[in-house]
Amino acid sequence: RLRDALVQQRLKADAMRAHFGEPADLLGLLGQLTRLVPDDAYVTAFRWEHNGSASIRGLAANAAALIDRIGAEPGLTLVRAPAAISRDRSTQLETFSIGFDTKKAGGG
Repeated sequence: RLRDALVQQRLKADAMRAHFGEPADLLGLLGQLTRLVPDDAYVTAFRWEHNGSASIRGLAANAAALIDRIGAEPGLTLVRAPAAISRDRSTQLETFSIGFDTKKAGGG
């Protein structure tokens, strides 16, 4: 009985993997973003969806350069800025919002 239960659980896991795809390496992705975001930039929000899309928001001395840097990173695709860059009056940093696809990101 235990063997049959294990086989059934494996079949369910295989079906979920086929439906949702391979699980994302979120720790790897966070490490990758940590390496990409310069010391003069601050990520204030991170969002990841099961379909592989992700986004970050925050403040940076040069938001356009950060977008370019993320866009040049292997494994991050469809990099876009869904909102305009603007300057925060209190910090004099630029606010940014960057969206990207992570289906193959995070692993290196």
